[in-house]
Amino acid sequence: MINTVGNSPSKSRFQSWILFCIAAIVMAALCLKGGFFGTIGEYPLRISFSFPFVMSFSLPAGKFILLFTITWMVFIAMLLLFPRNLPFSFAKSGLLILALSIICRIALFAHEPSDDINRYLWEGRMINEGINPYQYAPDDPLVSRFAKDDPFHDKINHPSYTAAYPPLILYLFSLITRLSYNPFAIKVFMVLFDMGTIFFLLLLLKQRRLDPRWSILYAFNPLILYSFAGQAHFDVISNFFLVGALYFHGGKRWGWMFLFAGLAVQSKYVAAVAVPFLINRNNLKYIFVMIAAIVIPYLPLIDGKWPMLFASVIKYGEELAFNGSIHGFLRIVLGGIDPATGICKILFAASLVFGYICFHPEFKSCYKDDPVPG
Repeated sequence: MINTVGNSPSKSRFQSWILFCIAAIVMAALCLKGGFFGTIGEYPLRISFSFPFVMSFSLPAGKFILLFTITWMVFIAMLLLFPRNLPFSFAKSGLLILALSIICRIALFAHEPSDDINRYLWEGRMINEGINPYQYAPDDPLVSRFAKDDPFHDKINHPSYTAAYPPLILYLFSLITRLSYNPFAIKVFMVLFDMGTIFFLLLLLKQRRLDPRWSILYAFNPLILYSFAGQAHFDVISNFFLVGALYFHGGKRWGWMFLFAGLAVQSKYVAAVAVPFLINRNNLKYIFVMIAAIVIPYLPLIDGKWPMLFASVIKYGEELAFNGSIHGFLRIVLGGIDPATGICKILFAASLVFGYICFHPEFKSCYKDDPVPG
């Protein structure tokens, strides 16, 4: 008699692999479609109801929202179908996730990038020309000679604002524009950092003895795919350094941890919120590495005027608002941006205090030596 019971687990796992691969192929196809779909909102989608009363409205994202919704559904299917409790091996599950990740990102390369990319290229060029982007805005008459023949200058948003990005990002844009003054070059670099983030996530999961399938939550998340491979936002650089810092924390490699933490802050100022969770009594003597990583990139651009380095960051925070659901709701209720911004500042400060008290490893023994929950 054939023992079918003993064969059932391997058969079930094989079926899971087949279904997962099908879902992965569908995901790649959806990304390819998203790459050539056109800009978000280009094709309108109007929805009408006739019961219980007549109502009609258009979705701002247009028909793209349908593609995005289907992509989310397939993403969830990939997470659920990935075979469970596999022994961690980069030669198998890790490399598979990395390979599928790069395929999906390459498929999205043709997607229209964010208009922020025009500023990325311009400010990188200004660094190469010896112009300080913190001192001269894109519409400053003193840089008009560079603007005349520049294919991206006229499409820069908020041209009266000087640079708001940290210096490390400007240096990176400078490097990219030296290699190629083209949005495609920006996308290539953003995808490289994105793949590096997935690599560190896989290492972090292995370090914590967790199932590698959890990396799917980042690797194939539609928001991640479209934000970085599609629109080329540079937040991914901070993701890379921050996840790397968490991995080095787990290995108690304090010098590398503080270096990556400092570079995360130099990539996106909001990463500073995470830094206190990494600091403990054992590694405090290495904190100078992070301080150096944060401070040194500023030095060539100070030009005797510290405040100008943060002038546009403050202006953006005080005068503009975009994609903030709570802030948007408060603007409607309170009738203006100033009171909404004031309340959001209070809420932000309160949430930080609450988070540090409730989740910091030094305050909660259950999180001892573990900053990840915080």
